[in-house]
Amino acid sequence: MKISSTKDTASMTTTRPVVDREARMSLRDRISVDQDRLEKIALVAREAASQQRAAMLSDLEAAVRNGTYKPDPKRIAKEMLRSAEVTKQLQAMLD
Repeated sequence: MKISSTKDTASMTTTRPVVDREARMSLRDRISVDQDRLEKIALVAREAASQQRAAMLSDLEAAVRNGTYKPDPKRIAKEMLRSAEVTKQLQAMLD
């Protein structure tokens, strides 16, 4: 490859294609979502979460029945205080 001339790159400018607002809007109009596919994905996620919750509750029930469930009193107290703080903040927002 032979270079026949060199130019100062500082003098070169870049140009961007001019796209008017109407053209941009038509580009957005082309985006589509397969609603059926999204609904199926959401259904699968809900079912998986439901199964996980059921398994967790079953394990918890077994631990309570066996006498092996040992709740952390500090964690319970912390969550009770956090819940009370959230309730107070919500009430203040509504007043």
